[in-house]
Amino acid sequence: MDVDLLLNYKVYITSATDDKICLRADDRGSVNNTKGARRGWELFRIQKVGEEYVILTHHNTYLHFLEASTFRSAKLKQSEDKTIGDMERFKFIPQDDNKSYLIQTPAGSYIKIGDDDGDVTISSKGDNPGIKAQFYIKLALSENGGTLDEVSESMNSIAFQSKDKTSFIRGARHNKIDAKADSLGPWELFEILPQDDGDAPNKFAIQNIHFKKYIRARKNNPILDQSENIGPWEKYEFLGYDGNQCYAIRTAHGTFLGVDGDAMKHYPFKDPAKQLFYLKTEDLQE
Repeated sequence: MDVDLLLNYKVYITSATDDKICLRADDRGSVNNTKGARRGWELFRIQKVGEEYVILTHHNTYLHFLEASTFRSAKLKQSEDKTIGDMERFKFIPQDDNKSYLIQTPAGSYIKIGDDDGDVTISSKGDNPGIKAQFYIKLALSENGGTLDEVSESMNSIAFQSKDKTSFIRGARHNKIDAKADSLGPWELFEILPQDDGDAPNKFAIQNIHFKKYIRARKNNPILDQSENIGPWEKYEFLGYDGNQCYAIRTAHGTFLGVDGDAMKHYPFKDPAKQLFYLKTEDLQE
C-alpha cells in the first residue's frame, strides 16, 4: 500500500518475512516485535514532516533512532519528551514488489527484524539490509472479534458513506451500483442480511431496499452490480476500523468495495478514504 494514503491512520508495521510479525512499542519505552498479537502496542500512526516521516506510537511517543556509541550498538527506542527532532525522522523506501518498504534511519541504516525472538535491530550503514528489513504497512482492521458479527434492527435501513464523506453507495436502474450520490435518498438505503448457511460465518448480503436486489462482486469484473439472488458473490465480511467506527467490506475474492470516481468497484485494499464506509442510519446521525 502507498504509505502516503495511510498517513494519520492507525496501522500495523509487519515483517515481509512473516506478516504475522509486527513491530511493537511496549510500556517501558522499548521497541520490539511480536508474532500474532494485534493489541494497542502494535498500533502506530505515520505522519509526514517535509519529505520524511515520523512514527507515532500508541503511547503518544515517537520512534527514536539512538546512534551507536563506543559501548552500544545503534538501536530503536521511543522518544522520551514526545517531541520531533532529527532522530525521529525516517524515510520509507518502496521496494520492487510495490508492497513493502525499507524504513531508513537518520543515519542511513535500516530498521530490521532481529535474529532473536522479539528483537528489532539496526542494519550496518551501507550493508544490503535483506528481507528482514522489509516491512508492510497495513491498515489496522479488526480481523478477529472486530468484524460485524451481528445485525441490529437499525441495520434494516442504512446507508454506506465513504470515509472521506464525499459519496454514498447507491442502487440504480438497470442493475447498476454506483457512487454518484452525495446525499441520502431511497436509492441509497440498504438492508444487511446475515448469511448463516454454515459455509459463510460472519458474512452478510447487502440488499438495496428500493430495487430489492443484492450488491454483487463478480470475479473477473471489478465493477459492482445488482443481482436477483444470493450466492457467493453476494456475500461480504465487514472488518471494523478504529473501534468499528467504520468498516472495510471484503468480497468473496479477497478484494474490498471502494469508490472510484462515480463508480463502485472492488479491488485490493489501498485507499482508506475510498474503501472504508460509515454505516449510517436513515437520519444520518453521526
